[in-house]
Amino acid sequence: MGANYLDRYLNVTSVAGAGELASAPNAKASYVLVDVMASAATTLRETDNSGDIIAHFPAGHTGLTAPIKVTAGKAIYSTAGNVTANYHLEYDKTHGEKS
Repeated sequence: MGANYLDRYLNVTSVAGAGELASAPNAKASYVLVDVMASAATTLRETDNSGDIIAHFPAGHTGLTAPIKVTAGKAIYSTAGNVTANYHLEYDKTHGEKS
């Protein structure tokens, strides 16, 4: 499968119940969430259950018309439900890496 018109490859991650949805990328990379599916209402947080709130999501599918960029180097934690997310990684362009 090739990249889309923005030259981005989408990835999928999931977690059953509360827990880490995506582990922390390197310090120069940020997750960019584009789509979230949850079996129950959930809150996504940075790092762990006490981290900064990324967003609240209802049960069901949420297609984001405005993607959510997570702070560079931060993991994503889900507080409840079975959650699946589509995302791409965006790299700090000052270091010459491709997003």
